[in-house]
Amino acid sequence: MDLQRLTVLELAPAADELWEMDQDPQKGYLWHKDGAVVFPDVASGAKLRPRVTAAYASGKATNIARVFDAFLRPQATTPLSRQAQKALAADLVTFLPQQSDGYRRPEVPGPVLSQFTPGGAYMACLQARDLHAVDLHFAGLPPTGETQVDRRCANLRGSQGGEMINFSPYLYWEPSCVEAVLHYLATASLGKVLGLAGSLPLVQSQPDPSLYASIISAARAVNPQLLVSLDVGGAPLQACLEAGPEARPDVVCVNADEYRAIPQDWRQRFTGVAVVHDRQGCWILRGETSEVSLQRRPDVLTAPDAEVVHTICAGDAAHGGLLLGLMLYGTTPEGLVTAVRLSQACALTVVESEHSIRGLTAEAVERNLPRIRT
Repeated sequence: MDLQRLTVLELAPAADELWEMDQDPQKGYLWHKDGAVVFPDVASGAKLRPRVTAAYASGKATNIARVFDAFLRPQATTPLSRQAQKALAADLVTFLPQQSDGYRRPEVPGPVLSQFTPGGAYMACLQARDLHAVDLHFAGLPPTGETQVDRRCANLRGSQGGEMINFSPYLYWEPSCVEAVLHYLATASLGKVLGLAGSLPLVQSQPDPSLYASIISAARAVNPQLLVSLDVGGAPLQACLEAGPEARPDVVCVNADEYRAIPQDWRQRFTGVAVVHDRQGCWILRGETSEVSLQRRPDVLTAPDAEVVHTICAGDAAHGGLLLGLMLYGTTPEGLVTAVRLSQACALTVVESEHSIRGLTAEAVERNLPRIRT
């Protein structure tokens, strides 16, 4: 039996780090001075030394793959995971920076990873540690010298609880990096479904809103029947809609603010499915693009008794759950509703877990499914 295969492209891989910091008895964790945020020293004259409490593979596309990994692991024996294991497979393709000639190439952990920068190899190792049932593929980007092409994200929390700062730097690409991605798509064997998500790298220090449109067009040139799902708002999404049918995603998964930012005339031209979510729940918009559509009751409601710990990665989990549901149940009206319920159960699992998306398991998601109402 042939498995339906999802391909997820990770353009902005990240090593997420959780930091904790002690509170200064006079000034607290931080204060504002001359228009800037200032961190107090933990002791007079000492360096600020937050504790690193966790490091793990991240990036919005990687987080989609985590949802599939949770259900495809052999250890997952729930009814839905068994169904997924019989029918689905998933590939995560991560684009990593290759070393320039100025770096010494490390011999460990081996010839495959030694082609990448040390930071790129570190992120590949984190993915290999965290993802067990998703097939990992690493594609090299042309060396770009000292340009920042690795992402180290930090979530700073107080040692007594409470999030203070979360930062996630942009990647900087040269035009040759874009060419390498498009060349990969022209020669790669993609699955039946393509998942795209996340902010795009800056190309020569400038946003390139057309990059997703170019990626979708290149992928469809090889596989015209490819189903594409996109989680991004703003200019990159509008560029896809403006570029023509070959560059438009079949499914858009965005929050309500991102959806409202799309010009009304382009919303009316979009013939795919838009899954729009906020704290109330999800709207399934198929041929209903007016503002009035978002004023009615959501098609799928969030759990009224949700105990929100934080919301980091909840949208990524929702997109992963949506793709999992679409591949299992299809895009009929009934299949869409079932897929969106699964999507919301994944998001609920993340927001109630202290471990964020790392706490997402098939067992936890299926326990939460009855809490999601249509």
